[in-house]
Amino acid sequence: MTRLIESGVKVIAVDQNTDDGSVAATVARTVTVAAMRGQVARLAQAAATGKLALSLVAENAAAVQGKIEVDSNSLLGITDQPVVVAAEPARVCTLKTRKGTDVTDTPIPCTT
Repeated sequence: MTRLIESGVKVIAVDQNTDDGSVAATVARTVTVAAMRGQVARLAQAAATGKLALSLVAENAAAVQGKIEVDSNSLLGITDQPVVVAAEPARVCTLKTRKGTDVTDTPIPCTT
């Protein structure tokens, strides 16, 4: 499950190490953001319970309202199908009586 925790948070600083002799890119592990107390609490709780990812959007992008959640099923367009349970047919108990080539089925009460 992926959930948008906060939108429109201003990034103040990114912890990025540079090495003049290295050409390999390094991934920042720490980001400092300007946030209100409630936002800090939500981000801290999210960091404690899972993995956080940061995505940058344009400064003039429309603000996101409401909760946004994405799971594998919604991403792939899979919808839950209702489970159809077939009704069990009524039991019919009979007694077969054979007289030569003639077979007679007589209904009787089912005991089990």
